[in-house]
Formats: sequence, C-alpha cells, structure tokens
Amino acid sequence: MKSFVASLAAIIITAATLGAAPVPAPAHAGPAEAAGPLAAVAGPPPVNRIVRENRLAGHSSWQIPWSGYSLSTDRDLAVKAYATKVSIDNGEQVDFRVHVASPGSVRYDVYRLGWYQGLGGRRVTGGTFNGISQPACTTAMPVGMVTCDWRTLLTLQTTEDWTSGVYAVVFTRGTKQTYASFVLRDDGATGKLVHVQPSFTYQAYNNFPDNGSTGKSLYSYNSYGATTAAGSTAAAKVSFDRPYANAGASLIMAEEAPMIRYAESRGFDMTYATNLDLHRNPSLLNGQQGMVSVGHDEYWTSEMFTAAENARDAGVDLAYLGGNNMYWQVRVEPSASGAADRVVVCYKSASLDPVKGATSTVLFRAIPRPEQPVIGQMWPTGDGTGLVGPNASWIVRTPEHWLYRGTGLTNGSAIPGMVGIEADRRHTQYPAPTVKSGTTQAVLAQSPFTARNGQRGLHESTLYQAPSSAIVFSAGTLNYTGGLMGGNISPQPTVRTMTTNLFTRYSGMALDATTDRAGGSDRYATAVALAQRGFPNTGVPVVYLATGATFPDALAAGAATRGEGPVLLVPGTSIPQNVLDELARLKPAKLVVVGGPTIVTDAVVAQASAAAGVTAVRDSGSDRYATAAKVSQRAFSPGVPVAYVASGADFPDALSAGAAAAQLGGPVLLTASTSLPAATKTELDRLNPQRIVVVGSTGAVSESVRTSMTAYASQVIRLGGSDRYETAAAVARDLVAAGGANMVGVATGLSFPDGLAAGPVVAANGGVLMLVGSALTPTVAEEIVRGDPRVVLIAGSEGVISASVASGIAGLFSPPAMSSPNVALKSVPNDPSVPDTGPQDETIVSPELRPELPWLDTPAAEHRPEQAGGGG
Repeated sequence: MKSFVASLAAIIITAATLGAAPVPAPAHAGPAEAAGPLAAVAGPPPVNRIVRENRLAGHSSWQIPWSGYSLSTDRDLAVKAYATKVSIDNGEQVDFRVHVASPGSVRYDVYRLGWYQGLGGRRVTGGTFNGISQPACTTAMPVGMVTCDWRTLLTLQTTEDWTSGVYAVVFTRGTKQTYASFVLRDDGATGKLVHVQPSFTYQAYNNFPDNGSTGKSLYSYNSYGATTAAGSTAAAKVSFDRPYANAGASLIMAEEAPMIRYAESRGFDMTYATNLDLHRNPSLLNGQQGMVSVGHDEYWTSEMFTAAENARDAGVDLAYLGGNNMYWQVRVEPSASGAADRVVVCYKSASLDPVKGATSTVLFRAIPRPEQPVIGQMWPTGDGTGLVGPNASWIVRTPEHWLYRGTGLTNGSAIPGMVGIEADRRHTQYPAPTVKSGTTQAVLAQSPFTARNGQRGLHESTLYQAPSSAIVFSAGTLNYTGGLMGGNISPQPTVRTMTTNLFTRYSGMALDATTDRAGGSDRYATAVALAQRGFPNTGVPVVYLATGATFPDALAAGAATRGEGPVLLVPGTSIPQNVLDELARLKPAKLVVVGGPTIVTDAVVAQASAAAGVTAVRDSGSDRYATAAKVSQRAFSPGVPVAYVASGADFPDALSAGAAAAQLGGPVLLTASTSLPAATKTELDRLNPQRIVVVGSTGAVSESVRTSMTAYASQVIRLGGSDRYETAAAVARDLVAAGGANMVGVATGLSFPDGLAAGPVVAANGGVLMLVGSALTPTVAEEIVRGDPRVVLIAGSEGVISASVASGIAGLFSPPAMSSPNVALKSVPNDPSVPDTGPQDETIVSPELRPELPWLDTPAAEHRPEQAGGGG
C-alpha cells in the first residue's frame, strides 16, 4: 500500500470485514472427472465471490434523493465531491475532495452497486466529517479545461475483504445530496469477465458546473462561455479533478447499474476496471475470460485499442453492450499538479490538435484505424442516421443462432424499445472483421428506425468468432443495458436470456447437458422413480414419508433429508405396493413420517415400517406450521447457517427452497402471509440461524412478517419474483454461481407432488430445482443454461411436463454452429434535402434521452436513509 500523508481534516475509515473469505468456484467438472449424477453429494455448492457478496443484505438507500431530501445542483453547489482516483485496487485508499456551500457536518455513505436480492446496492461503511467551502473552479484557456483545485476532506481506506465493483458514495449536507464514485479493482484476479467502465466517455460529456455560464465538456451543445482551441464553446481538454455535473453520477446509474444488477444476479464471476486501467495496463485482459464494454464506450486511447485487439487475438472474448464504441481517439495527460492521467485530451480535429500523427485526437477511422474490424460494425457519420429518434424495436435476424436459444424469438420478432439514442451498422466501405476458418459473421438484428433528422436509419447487431476462437459480440444500441434490468425502457426477459447465452460461452462452460426424465403413472409412482434415479443404493440414511394428497406437511421434508434420502408419497389412508417395494429396496436407517394420524394413518405407518425394516418415527404438530417446526427440530441443531421461510398457504415457493436448504444445511419453515405463527417463532428462536431467507414476493409473505424475523437473525433477506417461476430462479441464483449446478431439476409449477419428491434428488446431486408451466419460458430456459448442468432431470411423465418442453430443454444444449446465413446490408439512402448531422452533434445525455437517475419517477418515499452506524 502506498504511503499516505494525512491531510488536514482527513478521516480514515477502515471497513469491517464482510464475513468469511469467499472461496473461488472451481472449474466446471467434465463428465470424466465429476461424480456420477446418482452419487449423493449434498452440501454447500461452490460459489464465487460475487455470489457470496450478493447474499449479503442490500438496501435501496443508494438511490437519492431520500425522502425529505433533494439533489444538490450545479447552481447552489450545496454539496459537491469527486474522487482523486478513478479506480483503486482493493486494500488501497482513495481521497475525496468535497465542497459545501455552508461549512458544517457532512454525512457520507459508501455503497457497492450489485444485485442484493434486487435492492441494487449494499451500504459498506459511512460516517461524518467537517465540510468546508472550497475555492471556485477555474477554466484554463485556450483549451477550456475546468478544474476544481479543492482540498481533501475524506480519505476512504479499503481492505482486501472489499469486493471488486463500482462504488457510489452519497454525500449529504443538511437535506442536500450528491454522488461521487470510484471503481474497486482486484488486480490479482484472473479467469474472470472484466466489466470495463467507460470513464473517458463519462468525462467527455461532463460539463460541470452545468450552471449556464461556465461549464464545459468536449461538446458544444452543453458547453458555455468563450470559444476555445477546439473551435467552439466545447473544451479540448477535460479534467477528472472536478465533480460530475448535476447529481454527480454521470451515466453510472442509467447504463452501468442495470448491467451490474443483471450480471451479479446471475452469479457470473466478474471483476471491475475502467478505461483508464486498460490504458495504463495493456495486459489487463491477459488470462481473463472476456471483456465487457458497458454502455456508451465512445472515447478510447490508442493503447486501449491495441489491448483489445491483442486480447481478442489471444482468445479473450469481447462484448460491446452499447453503441458508438471505440469512436474518438483521446490522449491522457497529468494534471497541473502532476497527478498522472487526470486530463482527457480530444481536439476532434487533426488541424487543431498540436500533436500530429498516430495519436492525434480524431476519429479512429480517420487515422485510418476503423473500429469495424474489431467490433464487427460501427457508428455511421455524415448523414445523421446513427442518431435514433423515437426508440425502436430490435428486429431479430438468424433466430437459429445459439444467442437466441430459449428466447422463443423467430425471424422478424420485435423486442420493443431496444434500439435507442445511438445505433450502429455494418459499413461496406470499411474492412469486415477477420473470422475463424469455417465460420461467418452473424447478423443477429437488423432494425429500421427513424433518425432524429427524419431520415431512415438502420441498426445491426453482430457476432463473429476470431481466428483465435474469441467471440466478439456488439449490441449496436445504447438501450441494450436498459433491456436487461430496465431504466429508460422496460426490461425484457429475452434480452437477459440472450446475454446469459453469451456469457456462459465467455465463461468457458461446457453446455453439454443430457436430458433425463423420471416419471410414473401417478404422483406416487413418480416419487418412486425419482428415488430410484437419485438413490440407487440400499442403506440410505433416511427416508421421509408424507401424504401426496395435500402439500403443507411435506414442504419441510425435502430440506430435512439433507439430500441423503428421498421423500416418498402415500395417499394417507393406504400405501401403494410400489412404495412398499421401494422402502424395502432402500433399507433406510431412519424412516420419518410427516403429519399426524389423520394425515398418514397408523396402519400405513406400520406397513411402511415393516417394509423398510425400521420402526418409523412421526413428526406432527397441531397445524402445518407446527408440523414444519417439528420436522426442523428433529433434523437441525441450533446455529444453522440458514433457515428458509415460505408461505404455508400455497406450495410453489417452498418447493425450490427445499432443494436449496438441503444443501446449505437448514430447514424450510412456514408462515402465514401477514403474521408469523408462534410455532415458527419458537423454532427460529431455537435455531438461531445465521441468515433467514424469506421466499416469495410481498404478496406471499408480507414485508411486516419479514421485518419481524430480524429478531431471530442478523440478516434477513427476501428472494422473490413476479411469479412462482421467477421466485424459483431467484432461489437458484442465490444458491449457485453461474456454471455451478451439476443437475437442474425441472418440475411442474402447476401442482406440488413431483417437486416435493424431486427436491432431495436435486440436492443429492448438487443442483437447483426449477418450476415450469405448459411452455418453456425465457426465464426458465435462461436459468437452465446458467447452471451449466451435466443432467437436466425432468420430474414427471409427459402428461405433466410435455414432450415439447423436454425437446426445448434438450435444444438448449445442442452443439452450436458458428456459421450463419448471409444477411445483406440494407441500403440507407441519404436524402440531400435533409441537413446532415456530424460526429459532434450527439446529445445523448439530455434528460429526455437518458435520465441521469432513472428512478426519479418513482415515489421518493421508497428511498430512505439507513442508520449512520448501520451497514451490510
């Protein structure tokens, strides 16, 4: 760690550790080295650091302004701040230079952006310091560079326990709030997807102070004051030594945050860096899985361009999840005080730039070094057809491509709103990318739209495989990340499925699962078939026996098996012969019957005991809640790592929870929707769990019930979705990292018995349980692929889960073809009567095109502060 000389009024903060050190996920075991799918291997599945991080409790208070607060503006300058480093390695420190209009106490709250059960951020640390008014910012002419030469008032010390990511710091003075941010790297990480923040582009559009008189960016549309060396009001140089305009977030919340939430919710092994890091360290991508360029990544240095080319040629995948990328060449310079790489230079003219030659700050294609051979297509200039008017639909081409697997999209399908702000296409006058022998470049979308100048525009999305086998994808639209998790457009499940298809291949997953089915003539026969499939050997530690006539009593049994034995079903007043035969085959050391004599009769218990060769014990209570507590008492000692709590009024949410709980070593308990039953309270108090997971939306388990559980565990989180299928996916994503499921079980979400019996089998084989309806949806298809299982086990006969659903699942793992039909480039005629727009006419950050804070149309009361002493 570099030495540090404390500044006057600096505050040193050391973050608390985040719990047990994360364990990197091992490489996916191939068929030859993995335990066979019939071997019981229940236990906590291996997860990566991103999954462990996102299991921590989140909070929405990273979104400002909080209820009763308002944003500081560039006119009132109530509170403004910036970080002295764009990024730091974990364990390093970063300074913040802060100005307040009136001296006094300033509160700061440090948040890591992520998934966190959909809340989007986690408070890591915070506190207060004394704020002062700083000198006025200066403008250096003739380059027009605005610099704020402020003193450091806060020093934030990170530790190696902090997880790489994008960190937003909320500064609050009185009732006024603003952001500053930094990226935390992990320089020792390899074999990961590298999320690259487009920090040069953020600074290029930054016109702080946006006060109508002195602010300047690299664009004339939002610059004020005198003409500069750039030949307009725009600056030729911009400095990182100033806040970002307005809320201080630039495009982080609008373009980056949706991508972060998506990738971290899916458990991809991500690490984070910035444009500046790729510039400084051209070997940054060496040994990584892929680079993910996020959003509007327009401004690059020559060193970055070369680093991307070299990485691709070494087999590192590249994803451009935006548009108008790698467009302007910039240089970086030190600040006037000598701090390295604090100034971004772009004259946008070879004649105006005093530096001539290969690093002159002009379009890359003018050097000439066109971006199309790297990206696959690029932004058009000269006719204005790269600037999108109203948002348009993404029109699917080559739907047979593996990127579209599981989406249900066909040729000509439209994904609404996905083409927006700026859009790319192929250009015949520039070289196409060089592709691997035997492959072709795929054109995945070809979408007409109306440009801002009234002309007809065309968007194209492309994918190709380089000779090194690296895959290069370009979305070609600035609305792509919004399609993942929302923002200025509605989120699209198909886009998430497409991106998961992409990232699983970037992550080197095998994607070679076989599809198997275990089913019988009825629910009892299906449970027997699943037991035989999952537990082929005699002498299992335990068998649970429950009624197949109704669901509540059996919901807790799946978790209690710990994946060591099956759940078998009986009608209650009789026991089928095939169940007796299966008990005789299994020869369990323990037989547990769930439910009282009115649920499973004493006669049935006696028959089962005789067949199993062991005297059954019975777990039952006065109602379903007490019965679940009794099951938990027998199976689990105090101090469990987790307890899942699901609705006892319906079955779906508890099905997937049972398979997860069995592997993590905790129970499934039941609750009423609006009150926590006494039996469940008593059992939670006895268990003293490290973590409680509430399963289901607030419609299933109210927020007041979730809050009441904080009396029994320091961490209480909710995993839920818009329906039972989304909830099952949320449970699966919390349980295993991308590529971490040896088995994915698929059971019907329309009734309960098959899922009850499938849970222990899935747990025994280190997997997740998904629910499916009458059709394979993009959500379920995505989760099956994300797990990269060796086996997809379908629970139930074709009368329960159709052959078409099974066929769709098998198709997710068909060998991919890397050649695609040729899609001709449609002509885009230039209308000479319509005025051209040039490369400096972009206005992407105006509020009507890209709101800086997308959530401001939601009620402010949803965004509330956490206690200053609180944390994740």
